[in-house]
This record gives sequence, structure tokens and C-alpha cells, in this order.
Amino acid sequence: MIAQVELEYSCYERLTALCAEGRRAELEACLSTLPAVESQHETYMWTREQIIDVEVDGPRLLALGLPFVVKKFKGTLPLTTILPDGKHYEVFVQVPPIGLLTINEVEVLTDACTDALQQHLDDGWRILCVCPPNAQRRPDYVIGRTKSSDVR
Repeated sequence: MIAQVELEYSCYERLTALCAEGRRAELEACLSTLPAVESQHETYMWTREQIIDVEVDGPRLLALGLPFVVKKFKGTLPLTTILPDGKHYEVFVQVPPIGLLTINEVEVLTDACTDALQQHLDDGWRILCVCPPNAQRRPDYVIGRTKSSDVR
């Protein structure tokens, strides 16, 4: 999952130390920008905000001692809310693609064989979700389609 993250202030010293240890290539695999090598003629501003793959690069950064805070996930809109307990919460709302917004009929196929599923697909249904079986032979499917209206 792609996310915009912000590295903590303490990460700058840790990053420069890791670069000095010769681990710059390992860091470049995780982060898009790194602090430049210091020079007397050049001043470089390093950005703490980075775009990373949280599932792949997140564990690598934590293993290197570089803590971060997720600011935003790709494909979501932040929505800050205040709940009755007086605390502020940041909620991310997933906005579905236009193809998913057009679906207005949904059905669940439980323990469906491939022939039954194929018949539904031939009739214009599309697979929205596959639910792996827990104690059954075949998965359950959530399917959907755009129901055409004959109203003119």
C-alpha cells in the first residue's frame, strides 16, 4: 500500500550516519530523497515527507531505526473528525473508481462452483470480492453489475 509518510526529526542524524557507513544504496531503495553529502559550497534542504510502499519499505525503515508517521494513503481522502469524547481522529475515506460507482446490484454466491460463477459472469456480473473459505471447499463470491433501467 502506497502512503505518504513523515520521518521524525531524529531521522536526519540517523540517515547521515547510515550514509557515512556506506548504506546509502540500501536507503535509496526505500526513500526517494536523502540528505546530500555535505559540502562547504552547497546548502541542502532535506524533506522529511516521503512516499513509500508501507508493506515493503516500512519494515526496512523501522529495522534501520528510522521511525515514521503515515500522513495519507494513496487513493484516500483525509477527513478529520471530532467525536463526543472530545478527541480528534483522522479518518481516511476510500473513494472507489468510477467503474465501482456504477454498480447498483450486488449478490453473494456462497459455496459456488465454477460453472455457476461462469454463468453469472456470462450474464454480465463482475466479481467484486472473493472470500476465501474457512471450513468449506469453495470460496464465496460477492458479485455486482449495473442494472439497466427501462424507464424513459
